[in-house]
Amino acid sequence: NYKQYNYLENLINQKLKELNSIFSTYDYNSEISKINFSNSNNFIISNELKYVLDKSIYYSYLSDGLYDPTVYPLVDLWGFGPTRIDSIPSINDINLVLSHISYKNLSLSGNNLVKLNENSFIDLSSIAKGYAVDQITNMLLNEGYKNFMIEIGGEVRCVGSNDSNNWVIGII
Repeated sequence: NYKQYNYLENLINQKLKELNSIFSTYDYNSEISKINFSNSNNFIISNELKYVLDKSIYYSYLSDGLYDPTVYPLVDLWGFGPTRIDSIPSINDINLVLSHISYKNLSLSGNNLVKLNENSFIDLSSIAKGYAVDQITNMLLNEGYKNFMIEIGGEVRCVGSNDSNNWVIGII
């Protein structure tokens, strides 16, 4: 049914746009970018950012910092961020950036976020796509869908079956 498809497409696109406006490090108007480039170190953050950031800090703690949501400057320095640097950084530049990376530079209490190091930047790209998949999954389940596959940036979730068959995901 075209109307149902159009409704669903709009619903999904609206949710993805909303999540992008929170988590995108490429959109300088996103909530996370406003925090990253603000002169302030104290923020009241949205419930969705709080939830994902809280999980991220928890995983950082569990991994003793091997996973770290403040890795943004290092990612960007190597050319994988919005700056798109196309040269190999110097050891001095790497060490300078590393001195600002630590999940311990973030203090989260409820929806209050404090950056303890003004040069710390947050990047939740590694966890936000999975969160988006979960949000779209919940939306589809609430709409009554029982069989579907969602893929966002390599994050995949399958529910139910594919024409009465098990889902088979291939990687090319």
